[in-house]
Amino acid sequence: MELYLKTLLLKVNMKESTLLKISLVISFIGLIFLYLLSNISVPITYKPGLDHNNGDFVKVEGVVTKISGTDEVTFIDMNQFNPVKIVIFDNEIGELKKGDKIEVIGTTEQYKGENEIIASRIRKIV
Repeated sequence: MELYLKTLLLKVNMKESTLLKISLVISFIGLIFLYLLSNISVPITYKPGLDHNNGDFVKVEGVVTKISGTDEVTFIDMNQFNPVKIVIFDNEIGELKKGDKIEVIGTTEQYKGENEIIASRIRKIV
């Protein structure tokens, strides 16, 4: 009987230590995940005229001065302090019109020597 109790006690202690190890490993993995998540790109404010690298993740606000395009792509010219060209490939611009104030988040690209922003998100500022 005493041997049975010792064996049972060893199993319980082993289970607790195993659970402790598992919970510590999972906690450590969670901390690493949170650290990586906190380093996700935050857009920098786009300033026309400054050198931006192709692929910079940027945010810009301004007033729509012109909307044009085709079935596949829409071009928005907006004025911040200088003109900024916005390119949208999914044509999801909603009900934007000339004179609307918008915020654009996207990546900078150079096309035919001109800087433009390939929009990933556009929202109208009220």
